[in-house]
Amino acid sequence: MTSSPTFVSARNKSYVSISRQGSLVLSDSWDSRFTGQILVGNPSRDFPIGLVDFGILHGEEPEVSGPPSQKKGAGTIYIHGCLLKCTTCYQPEFFAQRAEIYTDPQSVAKLLLEFQHSGVHSINFVVSSYNPWVLKAIKLSRAMGLSIPVVYKFSGAMSVFEAKNLISHVQLFSADFKGITEGGLAAHGLNREYETRTSEVLRYLLKNDQTVMIRYLIVPTLTKHWREVDEIIRSLQLYRYKKSKLSILTQYWNPSTRTIVGAPLSEIEEIRAICKFYDVATLYQKDGIYVG
Repeated sequence: MTSSPTFVSARNKSYVSISRQGSLVLSDSWDSRFTGQILVGNPSRDFPIGLVDFGILHGEEPEVSGPPSQKKGAGTIYIHGCLLKCTTCYQPEFFAQRAEIYTDPQSVAKLLLEFQHSGVHSINFVVSSYNPWVLKAIKLSRAMGLSIPVVYKFSGAMSVFEAKNLISHVQLFSADFKGITEGGLAAHGLNREYETRTSEVLRYLLKNDQTVMIRYLIVPTLTKHWREVDEIIRSLQLYRYKKSKLSILTQYWNPSTRTIVGAPLSEIEEIRAICKFYDVATLYQKDGIYVG
């Protein structure tokens, strides 16, 4: 832990880059060209924001990282802390007892401007839920000249009241929807309270004409994923909202076993058929690329 305020450099090495039978499976990677820094100190009122990582990230959805051909990436900040503690979590460092580093809203705001100066497509906050310090940083950065879109990628555990605070400051809400049926929730070690709260906040965002991307993760402990996707579409009535999109993460990286599990092609085709039937815009992650 830092004894006095100092500067820490951005993450600039490969995040997940694994080959299987000669083909790239996952390709999220940090941009080694970005050398930005952020002021950090001991966790306190002066440094209330815990960070897991930050840097320019490539390989996310085009709405986040930009079109792959442009190679812009997203200025990404991973915020520490998650109360869900899903059994399927592939980033368990989020709910470690302490964050790796701690910083303040002013320093985050300056970092966002540095991201913008580097030419990124968007600012990408990866959080568990609502974080008032993150909102303060966004407001400060806008006052300082930030003009690119802000993405708020959250795990679904957020209230409607908290979402209301964010609406005027976020251009894309990207929500992980872990499960909606009993089987889907059990596969992640979650309960019905999670689904109720997630559905409530997503319905609020959709009804208030927000741009919403719902990310669904294929996990090996659950079969018949098409049923889960079908239930999500019908429950949220996604076919009514053209500013919504599904993002199907067809491969699962297990950090404990260091293995990758992918959905069978037949099941992906079943999900495609469901989404086509409802006319819901959908992206599919495969071999590190998102395709429609």
